[in-house]
Amino acid sequence: MPNLFLSLLILHCIVPTFAESADALLFSIVFIRHGARSGRSKKVSIENVTWAEGNDALTPSGTRQLYLLGRMMRDYYITQRRLLPPHYNGSLMHVQSSHSARTLMSGQSFLLGLYPKEATKLTEDQAKDRRHWTPPNNYGLDEEDVRELKDSSLIHDIPLVPVMDYARVFERMLSFNFCDLFYHYRKMYYTTKDFAELYREYNVTFQQACYLAKLNCTYLQGKDVWDHVDALVAAEFDGKLPQISHLAEELDQFYTKAEIGEMSYNRTFQSSIAMNQFSELVPEYLENATRSATPLKMLVLSAHESTLLSFLAAMNVSFELYKTVPYASNFIIELLKTDRGEYKVNVTLNSKQLFVKPLAEFTKWVKELGKVEGKWQDICKLPTAQLKTLESTSALIPTVAGILATLIVIEVLLWLRKRKRRTESPLLSQITV
Repeated sequence: MPNLFLSLLILHCIVPTFAESADALLFSIVFIRHGARSGRSKKVSIENVTWAEGNDALTPSGTRQLYLLGRMMRDYYITQRRLLPPHYNGSLMHVQSSHSARTLMSGQSFLLGLYPKEATKLTEDQAKDRRHWTPPNNYGLDEEDVRELKDSSLIHDIPLVPVMDYARVFERMLSFNFCDLFYHYRKMYYTTKDFAELYREYNVTFQQACYLAKLNCTYLQGKDVWDHVDALVAAEFDGKLPQISHLAEELDQFYTKAEIGEMSYNRTFQSSIAMNQFSELVPEYLENATRSATPLKMLVLSAHESTLLSFLAAMNVSFELYKTVPYASNFIIELLKTDRGEYKVNVTLNSKQLFVKPLAEFTKWVKELGKVEGKWQDICKLPTAQLKTLESTSALIPTVAGILATLIVIEVLLWLRKRKRRTESPLLSQITV
Protein backbone atom coordinates (compact mmCIF):
# COMPACT_ATOMS: atom_id res chain seq x y z
CA MET A 1 0.00 0.00 0.00
CA PRO A 2 2.47 2.65 -1.15
CA ASN A 3 0.20 5.68 -0.86
CA LEU A 4 -1.94 4.52 2.04
CA PHE A 5 0.10 5.74 5.01
CA LEU A 6 0.40 9.29 3.67
CA SER A 7 -3.28 9.42 2.76
CA LEU A 8 -4.23 8.27 6.24
CA LEU A 9 -2.05 10.90 7.89
CA ILE A 10 -3.94 13.67 6.13
CA LEU A 11 -7.25 11.80 6.08
CA HIS A 12 -10.01 13.86 7.61
CA CYS A 13 -8.10 15.76 10.25
CA ILE A 14 -11.01 15.88 12.62
CA VAL A 15 -10.53 19.28 14.21
CA PRO A 16 -13.74 21.20 13.51
CA THR A 17 -13.78 24.95 13.17
CA PHE A 18 -14.91 25.63 16.72
CA ALA A 19 -12.16 23.62 18.41
CA GLU A 20 -10.49 26.78 19.74
CA SER A 21 -13.63 28.82 20.42
CA ALA A 22 -15.20 29.56 23.79
CA ASP A 23 -18.46 27.95 22.68
CA ALA A 24 -19.45 24.98 24.79
CA LEU A 25 -19.95 21.72 22.91
CA LEU A 26 -23.16 20.08 24.11
CA PHE A 27 -23.89 17.32 21.61
CA SER A 28 -22.49 15.76 18.45
CA ILE A 29 -24.03 13.61 15.72
CA VAL A 30 -21.31 11.88 13.68
CA PHE A 31 -22.12 10.19 10.38
CA ILE A 32 -19.23 8.11 9.07
CA ARG A 33 -18.81 6.43 5.73
CA HIS A 34 -17.41 2.89 5.93
CA GLY A 35 -13.71 2.37 5.24
CA ALA A 36 -12.03 1.12 2.07
CA ARG A 37 -13.72 -1.91 0.56
CA SER A 38 -13.17 -4.38 -2.23
CA GLY A 39 -14.75 -3.90 -5.65
CA ARG A 40 -18.49 -4.45 -5.80
CA SER A 41 -19.06 -6.30 -9.03
CA LYS A 42 -18.01 -9.93 -9.51
CA LYS A 43 -18.18 -9.34 -13.26
CA VAL A 44 -15.10 -7.07 -13.22
CA SER A 45 -11.90 -9.10 -13.14
CA ILE A 46 -8.58 -7.23 -13.06
CA GLU A 47 -5.35 -9.09 -13.72
CA ASN A 48 -3.35 -9.77 -10.52
CA VAL A 49 -6.05 -8.16 -8.35
CA THR A 50 -7.74 -10.47 -5.87
CA TRP A 51 -9.86 -9.77 -2.81
CA ALA A 52 -9.36 -12.23 0.04
CA GLU A 53 -12.38 -10.69 1.77
CA GLY A 54 -14.67 -11.25 -1.21
CA ASN A 55 -16.50 -8.55 -3.14
CA ASP A 56 -17.98 -5.44 -1.54
CA ALA A 57 -16.32 -6.16 1.82
CA LEU A 58 -14.26 -4.04 4.19
CA THR A 59 -10.52 -4.51 3.64
CA PRO A 60 -7.68 -4.33 6.20
CA SER A 61 -6.98 -0.84 4.84
CA GLY A 62 -10.57 0.08 5.63
CA THR A 63 -10.41 -1.17 9.20
CA ARG A 64 -7.19 0.78 9.69
CA GLN A 65 -8.81 3.96 8.35
CA LEU A 66 -11.69 3.79 10.79
CA TYR A 67 -9.43 2.89 13.69
CA LEU A 68 -7.27 5.98 13.00
CA LEU A 69 -10.37 8.14 12.59
CA GLY A 70 -11.62 6.90 15.96
CA ARG A 71 -8.27 7.75 17.51
CA MET A 72 -8.44 11.30 16.14
CA MET A 73 -12.01 11.59 17.43
CA ARG A 74 -10.75 10.48 20.85
CA ASP A 75 -8.21 13.29 20.87
CA TYR A 76 -10.85 15.85 19.90
CA TYR A 77 -13.96 14.76 21.81
CA ILE A 78 -12.32 13.28 24.92
CA THR A 79 -8.98 15.06 25.35
CA GLN A 80 -9.71 18.51 23.90
CA ARG A 81 -13.44 19.16 24.23
CA ARG A 82 -14.19 16.70 27.05
CA LEU A 83 -17.59 15.90 25.63
CA LEU A 84 -17.05 12.23 26.49
CA PRO A 85 -15.26 10.61 29.45
CA PRO A 86 -12.02 8.60 28.97
CA HIS A 87 -13.90 5.33 29.47
CA TYR A 88 -17.01 4.19 27.66
CA ASN A 89 -20.35 5.00 29.26
CA GLY A 90 -23.37 3.52 27.49
CA SER A 91 -25.74 6.26 28.67
CA LEU A 92 -23.60 8.97 27.03
CA MET A 93 -23.05 7.43 23.60
CA HIS A 94 -25.06 5.44 21.08
CA VAL A 95 -23.63 3.78 17.95
CA GLN A 96 -25.84 2.66 15.08
CA SER A 97 -24.98 1.01 11.78
CA SER A 98 -26.85 0.26 8.60
CA HIS A 99 -27.58 -3.41 8.01
CA SER A 100 -24.31 -4.13 6.20
CA ALA A 101 -21.18 -6.08 7.15
CA ARG A 102 -18.80 -3.33 5.98
CA THR A 103 -20.57 -0.61 8.03
CA LEU A 104 -20.77 -2.83 11.11
CA MET A 105 -17.06 -3.64 10.86
CA SER A 106 -16.28 0.03 10.25
CA GLY A 107 -18.22 0.97 13.38
CA GLN A 108 -16.30 -1.61 15.43
CA SER A 109 -12.94 -0.42 14.09
CA PHE A 110 -13.89 3.22 14.77
CA LEU A 111 -14.79 2.39 18.36
CA LEU A 112 -11.53 0.54 18.88
CA GLY A 113 -9.74 3.82 18.15
CA LEU A 114 -12.15 5.89 20.25
CA TYR A 115 -12.07 3.56 23.24
CA PRO A 116 -9.02 1.27 22.91
CA LYS A 117 -9.04 0.35 26.60
CA GLU A 118 -12.56 -1.03 26.32
CA ALA A 119 -11.32 -4.09 24.43
CA THR A 120 -11.10 -7.71 25.42
CA LYS A 121 -8.55 -10.22 24.18
CA LEU A 122 -9.89 -13.48 22.79
CA THR A 123 -8.19 -16.80 23.33
CA GLU A 124 -6.77 -18.58 20.29
CA ASP A 125 -9.70 -21.03 20.34
CA GLN A 126 -12.21 -18.18 20.49
CA ALA A 127 -10.41 -16.36 17.69
CA LYS A 128 -10.80 -19.40 15.45
CA ASP A 129 -14.50 -19.67 16.28
CA ARG A 130 -16.53 -17.69 13.73
CA ARG A 131 -18.97 -16.66 16.42
CA HIS A 132 -16.22 -14.44 17.83
CA TRP A 133 -15.93 -12.05 14.92
CA THR A 134 -12.71 -10.16 14.25
CA PRO A 135 -11.82 -8.15 11.12
CA PRO A 136 -9.01 -9.46 8.90
CA ASN A 137 -5.34 -8.63 9.44
CA ASN A 138 -5.69 -7.46 13.04
CA TYR A 139 -7.71 -4.40 11.99
CA GLY A 140 -5.06 -3.56 9.39
CA LEU A 141 -2.73 -2.21 12.07
CA ASP A 142 1.02 -2.21 11.74
CA GLU A 143 3.52 -2.89 14.54
CA GLU A 144 3.95 0.79 15.33
CA ASP A 145 0.21 1.23 15.89
CA VAL A 146 0.17 -1.78 18.19
CA ARG A 147 3.13 -0.47 20.23
CA GLU A 148 1.38 2.89 20.69
CA LEU A 149 -1.52 1.23 22.43
CA LYS A 150 0.14 0.19 25.68
CA ASP A 151 -2.97 -1.24 27.31
CA SER A 152 -4.22 -3.36 24.44
CA SER A 153 -2.29 -5.26 21.81
CA LEU A 154 -5.36 -5.46 19.54
CA ILE A 155 -4.32 -8.95 18.45
CA HIS A 156 -7.67 -10.74 18.22
CA ASP A 157 -9.20 -7.97 20.33
CA ILE A 158 -12.78 -6.82 19.97
CA PRO A 159 -14.28 -3.61 21.36
CA LEU A 160 -16.90 -4.06 24.04
CA VAL A 161 -18.75 -0.95 22.90
CA PRO A 162 -21.90 -2.20 21.18
CA VAL A 163 -22.81 -1.31 17.60
CA MET A 164 -26.52 -1.70 16.85
CA ASP A 165 -27.04 -3.07 13.36
CA TYR A 166 -30.73 -2.64 12.66
CA ALA A 167 -33.27 -0.23 14.07
CA ARG A 168 -36.26 0.98 12.09
CA VAL A 169 -36.01 4.33 13.80
CA PHE A 170 -32.81 4.97 11.77
CA GLU A 171 -33.57 2.80 8.74
CA ARG A 172 -34.50 5.49 6.24
CA MET A 173 -31.65 7.76 7.28
CA LEU A 174 -28.79 5.26 6.92
CA SER A 175 -29.66 3.27 3.80
CA PHE A 176 -32.46 2.84 1.30
CA ASN A 177 -32.80 -0.95 1.23
CA PHE A 178 -36.48 -0.68 2.05
CA CYS A 179 -37.29 1.33 -1.08
CA ASP A 180 -37.59 -0.46 -4.43
CA LEU A 181 -38.22 2.78 -6.30
CA PHE A 182 -34.91 4.23 -5.11
CA TYR A 183 -32.96 1.40 -6.72
CA HIS A 184 -35.04 1.66 -9.86
CA TYR A 185 -34.08 5.33 -10.17
CA ARG A 186 -30.41 4.45 -9.58
CA LYS A 187 -30.45 1.98 -12.46
CA MET A 188 -32.34 4.37 -14.73
CA TYR A 189 -29.73 7.11 -14.25
CA TYR A 190 -27.13 5.14 -16.23
CA THR A 191 -29.40 5.16 -19.28
CA THR A 192 -29.78 8.95 -19.29
CA LYS A 193 -28.20 11.69 -21.37
CA ASP A 194 -26.73 13.15 -18.14
CA PHE A 195 -24.63 10.06 -17.50
CA ALA A 196 -23.60 9.89 -21.16
CA GLU A 197 -22.29 13.46 -20.90
CA LEU A 198 -20.48 12.68 -17.63
CA TYR A 199 -18.90 9.64 -19.25
CA ARG A 200 -17.65 11.77 -22.16
CA GLU A 201 -16.10 14.20 -19.65
CA TYR A 202 -14.02 11.45 -18.01
CA ASN A 203 -13.72 9.00 -20.90
CA VAL A 204 -10.03 9.69 -21.61
CA THR A 205 -9.04 9.20 -17.96
CA PHE A 206 -11.18 6.08 -17.68
CA GLN A 207 -9.77 4.50 -20.84
CA GLN A 208 -6.19 5.29 -19.75
CA ALA A 209 -6.81 3.61 -16.40
CA CYS A 210 -8.36 0.59 -18.10
CA TYR A 211 -5.40 0.29 -20.46
CA LEU A 212 -2.88 0.45 -17.63
CA ALA A 213 -4.91 -2.11 -15.64
CA LYS A 214 -5.10 -4.36 -18.74
CA LEU A 215 -8.87 -4.06 -18.96
CA ASN A 216 -10.78 -3.77 -22.21
CA CYS A 217 -13.30 -0.99 -21.57
CA THR A 218 -13.76 0.25 -25.14
CA TYR A 219 -17.34 -0.86 -25.66
CA LEU A 220 -18.68 -0.52 -22.12
CA GLN A 221 -21.88 1.40 -21.57
CA GLY A 222 -24.11 2.56 -18.71
CA LYS A 223 -23.89 0.72 -15.39
CA ASP A 224 -20.99 -1.43 -16.64
CA VAL A 225 -18.85 1.71 -16.83
CA TRP A 226 -19.63 2.58 -13.20
CA ASP A 227 -18.84 -0.99 -12.07
CA HIS A 228 -15.41 -0.78 -13.70
CA VAL A 229 -14.71 2.67 -12.22
CA ASP A 230 -15.66 1.29 -8.81
CA ALA A 231 -13.28 -1.65 -9.20
CA LEU A 232 -10.41 0.59 -10.34
CA VAL A 233 -10.89 3.06 -7.46
CA ALA A 234 -11.04 0.27 -4.87
CA ALA A 235 -7.97 -1.54 -6.22
CA GLU A 236 -5.89 1.65 -6.57
CA PHE A 237 -6.63 2.78 -3.02
CA ASP A 238 -5.63 -0.60 -1.66
CA GLY A 239 -2.27 -0.37 -3.45
CA LYS A 240 -3.10 -3.12 -5.96
CA LEU A 241 -2.88 -0.81 -9.01
CA PRO A 242 0.00 1.64 -8.39
CA GLN A 243 0.29 2.22 -12.14
CA ILE A 244 -2.94 4.27 -12.13
CA SER A 245 -2.25 6.31 -8.98
CA HIS A 246 -1.78 9.48 -11.05
CA LEU A 247 -5.35 9.04 -12.34
CA ALA A 248 -6.88 8.27 -8.93
CA GLU A 249 -8.17 11.77 -8.17
CA GLU A 250 -10.05 12.11 -11.45
CA LEU A 251 -11.42 8.58 -11.22
CA ASP A 252 -12.68 9.30 -7.73
CA GLN A 253 -14.38 12.48 -8.95
CA PHE A 254 -16.00 10.54 -11.80
CA TYR A 255 -17.24 7.97 -9.28
CA THR A 256 -18.59 10.64 -6.92
CA LYS A 257 -20.30 12.62 -9.69
CA ALA A 258 -22.01 9.43 -10.87
CA GLU A 259 -23.26 8.83 -7.33
CA ILE A 260 -24.50 12.42 -7.18
CA GLY A 261 -26.21 11.85 -10.51
CA GLU A 262 -28.03 8.89 -8.99
CA MET A 263 -29.07 11.08 -6.08
CA SER A 264 -30.37 13.88 -8.29
CA TYR A 265 -32.00 11.76 -11.02
CA ASN A 266 -35.26 12.41 -9.22
CA ARG A 267 -34.21 15.04 -6.73
CA THR A 268 -37.60 15.57 -5.10
CA PHE A 269 -37.90 11.87 -4.41
CA GLN A 270 -34.31 11.58 -3.19
CA SER A 271 -34.60 14.57 -0.86
CA SER A 272 -37.75 13.19 0.67
CA ILE A 273 -36.11 9.82 1.33
CA ALA A 274 -32.87 11.32 2.66
CA MET A 275 -34.25 14.16 4.72
CA ASN A 276 -37.65 12.97 5.96
CA GLN A 277 -36.33 10.87 8.82
CA PHE A 278 -33.32 13.18 9.26
CA SER A 279 -35.71 16.11 9.79
CA GLU A 280 -37.61 14.14 12.42
CA LEU A 281 -34.69 12.77 14.46
CA VAL A 282 -31.84 15.29 14.30
CA PRO A 283 -33.78 18.33 15.62
CA GLU A 284 -35.23 16.15 18.39
CA TYR A 285 -31.78 15.04 19.55
CA LEU A 286 -30.49 18.62 19.48
CA GLU A 287 -33.52 20.00 21.29
CA ASN A 288 -33.24 17.34 24.01
CA ALA A 289 -29.59 18.30 24.49
CA THR A 290 -30.52 21.95 25.12
CA ARG A 291 -32.92 20.88 27.88
CA SER A 292 -30.62 18.19 29.30
CA ALA A 293 -33.57 15.86 28.77
CA THR A 294 -31.18 12.98 28.19
CA PRO A 295 -27.62 12.21 29.34
CA LEU A 296 -26.70 11.29 25.73
CA LYS A 297 -23.77 13.30 24.38
CA MET A 298 -22.92 11.61 21.09
CA LEU A 299 -24.70 9.67 18.37
CA VAL A 300 -22.45 7.81 15.88
CA LEU A 301 -24.03 6.49 12.68
CA SER A 302 -22.01 4.18 10.41
CA ALA A 303 -23.37 4.35 6.87
CA HIS A 304 -22.55 4.76 3.18
CA GLU A 305 -21.41 7.31 0.63
CA SER A 306 -24.96 7.53 -0.69
CA THR A 307 -26.12 8.51 2.81
CA LEU A 308 -23.74 11.45 3.02
CA LEU A 309 -24.25 12.49 -0.60
CA SER A 310 -28.02 12.50 -0.18
CA PHE A 311 -27.71 14.95 2.72
CA LEU A 312 -25.32 17.15 0.74
CA ALA A 313 -27.61 17.12 -2.31
CA ALA A 314 -30.71 17.91 -0.28
CA MET A 315 -28.89 20.77 1.49
CA ASN A 316 -27.66 22.19 -1.84
CA VAL A 317 -24.00 21.97 -0.79
CA SER A 318 -21.83 22.82 -3.79
CA PHE A 319 -19.75 19.99 -5.24
CA GLU A 320 -16.80 22.40 -5.34
CA LEU A 321 -16.70 22.38 -1.53
CA TYR A 322 -15.90 18.71 -1.28
CA LYS A 323 -15.13 17.18 -4.73
CA THR A 324 -15.26 13.63 -3.36
CA VAL A 325 -16.63 11.77 -0.35
CA PRO A 326 -13.83 9.22 0.15
CA TYR A 327 -13.78 6.15 2.38
CA ALA A 328 -14.03 6.99 6.10
CA SER A 329 -15.57 10.40 5.43
CA ASN A 330 -17.31 12.06 8.36
CA PHE A 331 -20.32 14.37 8.31
CA ILE A 332 -20.69 16.02 11.72
CA ILE A 333 -23.48 18.06 13.28
CA GLU A 334 -22.48 19.78 16.52
CA LEU A 335 -24.67 21.67 18.97
CA LEU A 336 -22.84 24.63 20.54
CA LYS A 337 -23.79 27.09 23.25
CA THR A 338 -22.28 30.57 23.23
CA ASP A 339 -21.30 32.52 26.35
CA ARG A 340 -24.50 34.53 25.80
CA GLY A 341 -26.59 31.41 26.13
CA GLU A 342 -27.44 31.14 22.41
CA TYR A 343 -27.56 27.79 20.66
CA LYS A 344 -26.13 27.21 17.20
CA VAL A 345 -25.40 24.28 14.94
CA ASN A 346 -22.04 23.72 13.25
CA VAL A 347 -21.98 21.32 10.28
CA THR A 348 -18.73 19.97 8.82
CA LEU A 349 -17.65 17.44 6.22
CA ASN A 350 -14.16 16.02 6.70
CA SER A 351 -13.18 19.04 8.86
CA LYS A 352 -14.46 21.54 6.24
CA GLN A 353 -17.13 23.79 7.67
CA LEU A 354 -20.25 23.74 5.48
CA PHE A 355 -22.32 26.22 7.47
CA VAL A 356 -23.26 27.50 10.93
CA LYS A 357 -26.88 28.33 11.76
CA PRO A 358 -28.78 29.30 14.91
CA LEU A 359 -30.52 26.22 16.27
CA ALA A 360 -34.03 27.54 15.63
CA GLU A 361 -33.16 28.45 12.03
CA PHE A 362 -31.47 25.09 11.43
CA THR A 363 -34.45 23.17 12.81
CA LYS A 364 -36.96 25.09 10.67
CA TRP A 365 -34.79 24.71 7.55
CA VAL A 366 -34.25 20.97 8.00
CA LYS A 367 -37.95 20.35 8.60
CA GLU A 368 -38.77 22.19 5.38
CA LEU A 369 -36.29 20.00 3.50
CA GLY A 370 -37.87 16.89 4.97
CA LYS A 371 -41.46 17.66 4.07
CA VAL A 372 -43.21 15.08 1.91
CA GLU A 373 -46.72 14.78 0.56
CA GLY A 374 -48.20 11.64 2.02
CA LYS A 375 -46.36 8.86 3.77
CA TRP A 376 -42.87 7.78 2.73
CA GLN A 377 -44.10 4.17 2.62
CA ASP A 378 -46.48 5.20 -0.15
CA ILE A 379 -43.75 7.10 -1.96
CA CYS A 380 -41.67 3.94 -2.13
CA LYS A 381 -44.32 1.24 -2.43
CA LEU A 382 -47.18 2.79 -4.37
CA PRO A 383 -45.53 2.48 -7.80
CA THR A 384 -44.36 -1.10 -7.12
CA ALA A 385 -47.09 -2.66 -9.26
CA GLN A 386 -46.27 -0.25 -12.09
CA LEU A 387 -42.60 -1.01 -11.59
CA LYS A 388 -43.18 -4.76 -11.89
CA THR A 389 -45.27 -4.17 -15.00
CA LEU A 390 -42.48 -2.05 -16.44
CA GLU A 391 -39.89 -4.69 -15.62
CA SER A 392 -42.12 -7.43 -17.06
CA THR A 393 -42.63 -5.41 -20.21
CA SER A 394 -38.92 -4.72 -20.58
CA ALA A 395 -38.24 -8.43 -20.07
CA LEU A 396 -40.96 -9.27 -22.62
CA ILE A 397 -39.46 -7.07 -25.36
CA PRO A 398 -36.45 -9.31 -26.09
CA THR A 399 -38.73 -12.37 -25.87
CA VAL A 400 -41.13 -10.96 -28.48
CA ALA A 401 -38.21 -9.87 -30.64
CA GLY A 402 -36.79 -13.38 -30.46
CA ILE A 403 -40.09 -14.94 -31.48
CA LEU A 404 -40.44 -12.56 -34.45
CA ALA A 405 -36.89 -13.27 -35.54
CA THR A 406 -37.53 -17.01 -35.34
CA LEU A 407 -40.72 -16.66 -37.42
CA ILE A 408 -38.87 -14.67 -40.06
CA VAL A 409 -36.14 -17.29 -40.25
CA ILE A 410 -38.76 -20.06 -40.64
CA GLU A 411 -40.50 -18.12 -43.40
CA VAL A 412 -37.22 -17.66 -45.26
CA LEU A 413 -36.36 -21.35 -44.93
CA LEU A 414 -39.83 -22.38 -46.21
CA TRP A 415 -39.50 -19.99 -49.15
CA LEU A 416 -36.07 -21.39 -50.06
CA ARG A 417 -37.36 -24.93 -49.76
CA LYS A 418 -40.35 -24.14 -51.99
CA ARG A 419 -38.08 -22.50 -54.54
CA LYS A 420 -35.78 -25.51 -54.58
CA ARG A 421 -38.74 -27.83 -55.22
CA ARG A 422 -39.90 -25.67 -58.13
CA THR A 423 -36.41 -25.77 -59.65
CA GLU A 424 -36.24 -29.55 -59.35
CA SER A 425 -39.78 -30.15 -60.85
CA PRO A 426 -39.62 -31.97 -64.29
CA LEU A 427 -42.59 -30.01 -65.63
CA LEU A 428 -40.92 -26.73 -64.68
CA SER A 429 -37.72 -27.92 -66.43
CA GLN A 430 -39.64 -28.61 -69.67
CA ILE A 431 -41.28 -25.19 -69.58
CA THR A 432 -37.92 -23.54 -68.95
CA VAL A 433 -36.36 -25.39 -71.92
